[in-house]
Amino acid sequence: MSERIYVTELMNSPEEPNLSLAKFRVLEGVTTQLHSIGVQEWYVIESGTVLMNIDGDTFDVKSGDCFKIEPHQPQQIKNTGIGDLVFQSMCIPRWTPDTYKNLED
Repeated sequence: MSERIYVTELMNSPEEPNLSLAKFRVLEGVTTQLHSIGVQEWYVIESGTVLMNIDGDTFDVKSGDCFKIEPHQPQQIKNTGIGDLVFQSMCIPRWTPDTYKNLED
């Protein structure tokens, strides 16, 4: 699990190429892999607190917050809360493995 995040695909099908939806879980104290995605993302934080890094800018995020990440922006999440961080991500168009780029190599 080099990305240091657990992913559950909720909706991701070639039959609907315009969007996908996934649920993510980051363990307490964990920082995810620095990466970029070639599609637009919307994050909705369900539970936890986060230090979000998007394109070098960092900001705090908490349960109930929603924000957008543009395609190809470097991004990384640090779970700064107690317990698991849980959030959903909607990708427009749909996420596929070829859109993911590891920026730590």
